[in-house]
Amino acid sequence: MTRDQRAEALEAKRPFWRQHIERWKRSGLKQSVYCRRHELKLHCFTYWRKKVRRSAPAPVSLVELRLPSVATTEAIVTTGHRPLRLMVSSSHCVELERDFDPVALRQLLEVLERA
Repeated sequence: MTRDQRAEALEAKRPFWRQHIERWKRSGLKQSVYCRRHELKLHCFTYWRKKVRRSAPAPVSLVELRLPSVATTEAIVTTGHRPLRLMVSSSHCVELERDFDPVALRQLLEVLERA
């Protein structure tokens, strides 16, 4: 059997073993008892349990990110060669040329937010 054929054979077995491993987890039984009841070889079950665990994707967790809040950010786009006007708040208005520097804008907004 070639290496590719062996890999294909293992992949074909993966759903069978994954299903048994999930059922075993829900059963609350010891591995040996579960294997006896389902006529599985314990050493094969142990092998696949480790193999499935290693190939399982890492658990995903969500983290809330708090972005700096800017009071009512509203952009007014004008036509022609007139600058873009960004109303940050009722007391702050920023006019931007079309080729503005986004890093400088972020720094400016952070300064205005602290004010």
